[in-house]
Amino acid sequence: VPLNISVGVDDKDSTRYVPFASQSGLGLPNRAYYLELENARFKEVRAQYLQYVGKLLTLAGQPDGVALAPAVLALETELARVQWSQVENRDPVKLYNPMRLPELRQRAPGFDWDGVFQAMGLQGKADFLVVAQPSYLAGLSALIGSTPLPTWKAYLKHRFASAYADYLSKDFVDTRFAFRTSITGTPQNLPRWRRGVELVDDSLGEGLGKLYVAQYFPPASQQRIDELVTNLLTAFKRGVPALEWMGPATKQQ
Repeated sequence: VPLNISVGVDDKDSTRYVPFASQSGLGLPNRAYYLELENARFKEVRAQYLQYVGKLLTLAGQPDGVALAPAVLALETELARVQWSQVENRDPVKLYNPMRLPELRQRAPGFDWDGVFQAMGLQGKADFLVVAQPSYLAGLSALIGSTPLPTWKAYLKHRFASAYADYLSKDFVDTRFAFRTSITGTPQNLPRWRRGVELVDDSLGEGLGKLYVAQYFPPASQQRIDELVTNLLTAFKRGVPALEWMGPATKQQ
């Protein structure tokens, strides 16, 4: 969707988790693909993306999918136009903007903030978002009001089908991979068994780690690590006060 909302460690207070909101919703790698009209490479990718949108919508049961594809591309182009550039997104200070619900409603009145907080399970837990790109909220809000509802429906159906194409039938998989090839240049998809194994491997994550720790990290190893950390803290307590280049307040911190 055009606004990515997630939960993560607060960049200014590592003892708590907070909800973040950032720009999102583009089917191409970044905004330059939409806005650099004279770039021959980007122009070619846009043409292939247009075909991809139309075919995927058709596969998803949209009878006029091909006819709706230009409107979807046009909407994504407008989203790209109001998004921040890659250079702007490199400044972590500018990306940290806590906003409570009243300010969110004021900045982006076209967005159903109460519905978002309810759907995300944030009600009663948080009444704010750390917004990465504040000006994007206003731009998105304006687009919500100015873009016809059928276009939004086609856009969301396409984004949904694209996100899950790899897990659907072969025609979805092949259509998705053919478009990826236009960007990555990868000539051939991995065999289905290999993709299945990689999916399971990626999904095991913490569960596999827990089994590994149970077998190879016994309590005695934990005790050794605890002692090591205690020794490190002791060394810092002795060493930091002796530093000449650090002020008293920083030493205390």
